[in-house]
Amino acid sequence: MEESIDRSQIAKIQFQGLDYKEPLPGSAVLYSFQKGYEDNVSAVLKYAPDEAKKALDAAGWKPGGDGVRAKNGRKLEVGYTLLGDDPLDKATAGAFAAMLKPVGIRLVIKKADEAEFSSILSDRKFDLFLSGNRSMDPFGARYLCDFYCSDRASNITGAGSAALDEEVRATTTIADLDEQAAAANKVERKALQQYAFLPLFSGPSTYAVKKGLANVGATIFYNPLPETVGWQK
Repeated sequence: MEESIDRSQIAKIQFQGLDYKEPLPGSAVLYSFQKGYEDNVSAVLKYAPDEAKKALDAAGWKPGGDGVRAKNGRKLEVGYTLLGDDPLDKATAGAFAAMLKPVGIRLVIKKADEAEFSSILSDRKFDLFLSGNRSMDPFGARYLCDFYCSDRASNITGAGSAALDEEVRATTTIADLDEQAAAANKVERKALQQYAFLPLFSGPSTYAVKKGLANVGATIFYNPLPETVGWQK
């Protein structure tokens, strides 16, 4: 199914109206501008809806008269949990539905209240769900387990295995940062082959402050100390 998702279109929707562009993310733990980064997503899968159709054909999901595939009398329907009424989120959900329809998958958008966010994640009450997190430091490889270890609550899909968990945790014992990044890339490619998690976009950090206010605004990993923030003289 992931082969039918055009991530560039999702990014266009998210960044519409912003003077901002970025390469599609190839990793959950390192940005494209960081040393040691590799495009692990592209190494595992590419946007190829025709290949997605072939895979579904091979798995026995045949198109019905309404265009929706079926197998053993069951329609190929996937739920998409949508929180709140934000127009941008609605447009994103619509884009997913439009991408999956040509390959024979019906996306069923299920609306939920924003107050249900925590329970949706903790109880894994979703088929497809968009969620994000913020990078707090440049040492992304140290967070590999948070994304991919099967016994971590932060791995919101629950995908993984004990064997893969062992490989992920082994990267945390590597002291050399270059070697650690190389090992993390290798393990992440293996984790992405579970097809449970797909990095979609990163996005900008945008701040608006009064003219003359110094040492505060958009940063990547740096958090300014409160005592350094003040008005220019």
